[in-house]
Amino acid sequence: MLALAPVDGEQPYLPPQLSRPDYRGIPFSSWLDIFLEYALSLVRAKKRKESYAICQAARDSIVFATTEDTFLIHVTWACT
Repeated sequence: MLALAPVDGEQPYLPPQLSRPDYRGIPFSSWLDIFLEYALSLVRAKKRKESYAICQAARDSIVFATTEDTFLIHVTWACT
């Protein structure tokens, strides 16, 4: 049986930690800003399906897994 909450004495699940805080010298938080700005620019260009796909890809990524990242993704997604 799968338990949603940790049993007493059991360690809670922690997502894997990234070995590097950046990619090609750009921090992941900046990458997220770039992707979300791109998604919003697609909405302004009446390309809602493409914008939706960008937000979905960001949400599915293990790189943008913090609560703040998820919040920003969902706020942007709401604009698509």
